[in-house]
Parts: sequence; structure tokens; C-alpha cells
Amino acid sequence: MINLRSIFEKIKILLLFLLLSLLFFFSIIAVRYTILNSNIKEVKIVSRLKNITSQEIMSLIALSKDSTVLGYDIKTANKNLSDLPFARDVVVKKQFPNSIEVTIKEKNVIALFQENGLLYPVDEKGEVIPQRTTYDDTKNLIIVSGNGAQVHFLPIFDKVKKSPAILPYIFQIEKVENRRYNLILQDGKIVMLPQSTPLLAIEKLNTLQIKTDILNKKFKRLDLRDTKRMLIEE
Repeated sequence: MINLRSIFEKIKILLLFLLLSLLFFFSIIAVRYTILNSNIKEVKIVSRLKNITSQEIMSLIALSKDSTVLGYDIKTANKNLSDLPFARDVVVKKQFPNSIEVTIKEKNVIALFQENGLLYPVDEKGEVIPQRTTYDDTKNLIIVSGNGAQVHFLPIFDKVKKSPAILPYIFQIEKVENRRYNLILQDGKIVMLPQSTPLLAIEKLNTLQIKTDILNKKFKRLDLRDTKRMLIEE
């Protein structure tokens, strides 16, 4: 004989279990919805920045008092920050429940490009950063000048940087007649490099400095354009 009472008890238990499961499910949905739609209360800038200010970042990430984590447009924020002149890589992430995390890798400024009396930073790829600066802001950086100098100067710059005997003396790398380079020293002396073999001439100059301390001698111009001889103008 079928025990109806037992069946009803099992059905009651099953219905209670289903009811509790639904309540649990909808409570999770409600909590998740509340979290996702909570207003953004904090922007975390996790990078150490030299040339980009927190004010610039805040003005570009486009937050309002009603911005929520769920509705925030990460793609637009990344694009806006990537347009900063000194920004190399940008990552903007949502951090639940109510914050945004901003990570920016800055371009590494290695030199200054001089044009029409103004100075512009040059990054590690040899690209000019379109933001004016002053020499006081970037002391000890080599200045690059001359028509088209910023396009092909990197091999010469790298060779100078790897020539420790002459590096402290170099103030400026100047492109002359749109075809060759001069090295201008801190005291105004000029070293004239050949058009065809400037890197060998820099290597030769470094060796001469080690052996003879030539850059501390009295002269106006040191002409290395002829690979077979050196001319000194006093």
C-alpha cells in the first residue's frame, strides 16, 4: 500500500529545497547586480610616472559622479590615455567592487631634439615627442640638432653612449648640410665626423681620448672627415 503521508513529506522537503535554492540564486544575482552597478569611488594609478601627471590621467579617463563599474567604457579610457605624448603602453582595468586601476609605461627620454630654438624630448626609438621642454628640465641629455637629424641619429647616439672616454664631453650631435654630423663638446669645441664612416671616427676619437686626452687640449675644431689623417684647427 502506498504511503501518501511519506510521499507528501518528501514533496514538501523537495519544494522547500527548491524555494531555498531560488532564494539563494536570486540573492547572488541581486548582490552581483549591486556590485556591478555601484559607483566608481577610486582610481588607482599603480605606475611611477615622471612626465605624466595624475591630473592629466583624471581628465582623460572621463569619470563622472554617476560612473559605475559595469557601465564604464574601458576601451575609450585606454584610447584617451594612449594619446598622451609620453605614454608608451596603457592598461585600464576594472577592479571590483568600485575602483579603476590605471597602469602606464612611459616612453624613455634619451635625448633632446632642437628645432627653431625649441627643445623636444626624443624617446628610445628615436621618435620626437611633440611636447616642448626646457634644458633645465632634462639636464645631462644630449641635444640633437640640424635638418633631419632626428631621423637617422640613433646609430651615432648609441656609439657615443658606448664610448665612455668621450661621453662626458658631448653636449650636442649636430647634422650638417643634411648629410653628416658634428659632435659639439660642452666647451664649444667641434669634432667633425665623416659622412661615410662616422661610427669608426667616434671609435677612433674614444681611443685618442684614452691615449692622449685630446678633448682637453686647446683647439676650435677637430676634423676627422679624412679617414687617413686628422686636422686640428686651433
